[in-house]
Amino acid sequence: MTVTATFSWTVFLFVLILTSSLITISTSQNSPTLINPNLRLNKCLYNELGKMKNIYLPSTIMGNNENATFPLQLKCATRLPHCLQPCSTEILRVRIPFPEVRPSIFNVHFTPSGFIRYGSDFFPPDEYCILGSSQESVTIEICRPECKKTHVCVPKCCSADKVLDMQSNSCQYSLQRIWEPLVHKTEDLQLCGEKRANIRFHYYQAPPSCQTQAFFLKFRLLVDGSVVLRELLASEWKRPQPGQFCLDGVQNLDTVGPYSGDPLDQVLLICADDEEEIVLGKNNATAFSNNKKAITGILYSILLFLGTPFLLVTVIVYILLWGKQNVHGWTLFSHTLAMLLFYLLQGITNAVSRLYDSDDNASTSCMLIGIANHYFALASFCWMTMINYDLWSMFRYLQNTVGRSRGMKRFVVYMIIGWGVPFIAVLICVVLDLEFGLYGDDGAECATEIVVPLYGHKSCYIFEQSRPYFLFYPIGTLMAINVIFAGLTAFNIISGQRSSTAVL
Repeated sequence: MTVTATFSWTVFLFVLILTSSLITISTSQNSPTLINPNLRLNKCLYNELGKMKNIYLPSTIMGNNENATFPLQLKCATRLPHCLQPCSTEILRVRIPFPEVRPSIFNVHFTPSGFIRYGSDFFPPDEYCILGSSQESVTIEICRPECKKTHVCVPKCCSADKVLDMQSNSCQYSLQRIWEPLVHKTEDLQLCGEKRANIRFHYYQAPPSCQTQAFFLKFRLLVDGSVVLRELLASEWKRPQPGQFCLDGVQNLDTVGPYSGDPLDQVLLICADDEEEIVLGKNNATAFSNNKKAITGILYSILLFLGTPFLLVTVIVYILLWGKQNVHGWTLFSHTLAMLLFYLLQGITNAVSRLYDSDDNASTSCMLIGIANHYFALASFCWMTMINYDLWSMFRYLQNTVGRSRGMKRFVVYMIIGWGVPFIAVLICVVLDLEFGLYGDDGAECATEIVVPLYGHKSCYIFEQSRPYFLFYPIGTLMAINVIFAGLTAFNIISGQRSSTAVL
């Protein structure tokens, strides 16, 4: 064989291999093979399939226009499509004929991922069963969907096994990854763990029919199927009307590539007015907020900072005159010191939380500021209680404590209560936070049966919904005790004045 002939055969084989690989790549991109090899379709308990182990579905009833063969299994112990609970609504029996030509209106078909579309609804393999099959048709039974807290109905922009592609602005196959949305109990409480596992989704395709549409990434799907969203520079959550929005997974947004399956790779498509300014709010965005609340927060922080120099001067004076003080002066010094540190931390916390808005999990420094702020807030009111108790104790016996040794013993007891009780309370809160303070995929707190402080969540302080339990109620209790001691002190003073007047 000559060198020329050898070279020709080499070029021919190279072109042949290259052409085959290009055809394979093109085919895989246009019609990807999405069927899960572990996927099984369920037989109905009382079926007409006999010992049939596989079911053949022609391309005319397949969403990807390809022939498919699915394995069958008899999994359910009841006649109903859902294996774990009975159908609480009507059971639909649907016969799907095998047309020779793909119909123009394609509202009843199977998807490569095993879903079946019936109208605008999509049913996963666990929610329908195969009753019978022939050369002309296949018969299935479906449980009519019911929207409730454990079965969330989701208006999807694309079909069940597709997601929105931001490059082509169209729906594309999600390559064996079925999008499932994050679910929230409230705007700030996400369902996680076992509660999230008990949620089942029912998808129905319902893209909004409006000319102007906007994409939002900062939104929350609630258990009742409603949606709340927040624009980038806004602080309040808004609730769009049903039928004006749809949800879906998204790909080719920040990074180029297929749908990753990341729970944060989801988008809300909503109708918007032509004159409305559309802001794309990202889940990890940290933005300056110039609304009224931010201005109020800045003024509040300024007032707190303006009060700290006077407290600082008072603390310095008490330190310089420490040797000439008794238990009353030491108690006032401790209360003033706790107030000084509380004002400083509260001013920093308020300024940071008002100026910036973040849905991310807290940083370590922010959590430490929140813990210290909580501690000195409780300590300042504990020392206020010690002051009122000390006044009541003094006027109760109508005598002054001038001896340093006796006053020091009492002050040690006051220190154990004034600094120790807040320390124990905050320590318990930190343990609760570390043990039960779980966060979801988008930074929201996981809904649990135990209320936890969540230090540093969305602000360098206690989580807003937890403040009544860990801050307001304890402070309210201490204030009630202070009022009681103040009343008893006033009563003792008045009684003493009357006794002195009677003696004179």
